[in-house]
Amino acid sequence: MDLTTVDKFYNIHEDAMSEAQWAALYALYAELPGFLGYSDPDGHPGWFNRAPAVVGKESGYEQPYLWVSVEASGLQVGGQLSPEDWATWDSAFIAIASQKLGFPVAEADGRRPLPTGREPR
Repeated sequence: MDLTTVDKFYNIHEDAMSEAQWAALYALYAELPGFLGYSDPDGHPGWFNRAPAVVGKESGYEQPYLWVSVEASGLQVGGQLSPEDWATWDSAFIAIASQKLGFPVAEADGRRPLPTGREPR
């Protein structure tokens, strides 16, 4: 199976979402293809294969897997999947997250949003 390396950031930022939006995000993970639960030692969600999450992101495993992490530049998704599985997962994530979070989820542009309720100067 040909795998592609996934390393994508989405415009989901810790300081710009409410507690209800975070709860909705965590709940929607189970609706995505290949969800395996919160099984790594740190309690992060995983998809398609559990093993790489246990040994680390740079494991070099030739198995399909995805992990997520909240970073300063947005919600990061990484792993290795077939191009077809990645396209399916990515489009499902964007559609479901946009609906459940109440804003258009997209690839992050590298800029951090202002916290909710703040206007630019």
